Amino acid sequence: MSNSGYLLIADISGYTNFVKLHNLRQKNVLGKIIADNFEFHAEAIVSDLLEAVIEVIEPTLKLNKLEGDAAFFYIESNDSKNQADDIIRIMDKANESFNEKASSLAFVRACNQRQLYSYTFEKLI
Repeated sequence: MSNSGYLLIADISGYTNFVKLHNLRQKNVLGKIIADNFEFHAEAIVSDLLEAVIEVIEPTLKLNKLEGDAAFFYIESNDSKNQADDIIRIMDKANESFNEKASSLAFVRACNQRQLYSYTFEKLI
């Protein structure tokens, strides 16, 4: 028996470069004690951003897996003509939530990370 449904991957683009750029442990200007306190700086920012997205999407779609900077969601088709449109609206809300969270994080704003978020959306037939 096969089921049809929708898959959604919320992925933060540029994650690897962002982590490398903001790994304060690698910065020679900072002392070891300061660097130790900020070891997971970039990872914490990305985690906050992804969490903001998950909070919007998860009530409707099921979170299946988290992998680094990406979250994989799915939902079975309910034969509603509006289900795809509803999912797209949720994606828009998740994008708004991401942007609001990014704006609230001063360091992200200061780094001018404009292209952090993209979606991949597929309908299973």
